[in-house]
Amino acid sequence: DVSVLPTLVVSEAVPRVAKTYDSVITEVAGVELQVDEQPTNGITYVTVMLDMSGLPARLIPYLPLFSSFLTEMGTRQLEYKDLAEAIKASTGGINGGLDMN
Repeated sequence: DVSVLPTLVVSEAVPRVAKTYDSVITEVAGVELQVDEQPTNGITYVTVMLDMSGLPARLIPYLPLFSSFLTEMGTRQLEYKDLAEAIKASTGGINGGLDMN
């Protein structure tokens, strides 16, 4: 009997006016940083954008391949397996991608 199931009316669940947050532009270690506070229950999301304008034209075709490898390589301090375990233990995941404007 569906009449015993709890119900929720949209007006009870969604506020009439959505809360908005302003962007803050700051500088960290000489690098411009845009911070956009959002209600994410304490989860931090980061998007890193790199200026690739100095990259030689002959390497541009390799950017998609490079971005796909970013999360499949190790570092100077950690081999791939150790890095993957550290990422898994302390984050929801890290991925790389390519967006050319």
